[in-house]
Amino acid sequence: MAINNILLTGEIKVGKSTIINSVIEHYYYDKKVSGFKTLPLYEEDIVKGYYIEDQLEKDSKKDKENIVGVLSEQNKGCIGIVKTFENRGVEILQNALKSNTDLILLDELGFFESKAEKFKQTVIEVIESENRVIGVLKKKDTEFLNFIKERDDVWVIDVDIENRNDIEEQIRKYWEL
Repeated sequence: MAINNILLTGEIKVGKSTIINSVIEHYYYDKKVSGFKTLPLYEEDIVKGYYIEDQLEKDSKKDKENIVGVLSEQNKGCIGIVKTFENRGVEILQNALKSNTDLILLDELGFFESKAEKFKQTVIEVIESENRVIGVLKKKDTEFLNFIKERDDVWVIDVDIENRNDIEEQIRKYWEL
């Protein structure tokens, strides 16, 4: 049975999203891609949080309804905004499932959404769908991320400096792109 779900994990800044962007650019440039990207929210060139970008709309709105994480007041990491995942995140994923899409992007799944139960259930619906799914799993030890990593219908690729240049080709061959 071919696996439709390919998720990359690895250390921060190793190139996971870069690999995914390259796969999309080379093999899905003329196809419909849905899902989301989590992008940094800058204020005066300093990351103050993160927002979610809908790949169907490419809205890039950095307004309140799209902010999924904010820097804590003590600057000791980010705090996830559960309400955004439960509303906007679920909406994005449900629209991805309803659309006639060629690829669903989940970039990235991490710890911000730990308490967003409806969002996590919708992620599982995406993974269990017939759609091809590509994404990033933060290299963290959480119950939800571990559950996804252990699924038989998910191929998790651990990206590192030594193998990162070969991952795109592995995906291309596996999916026969």
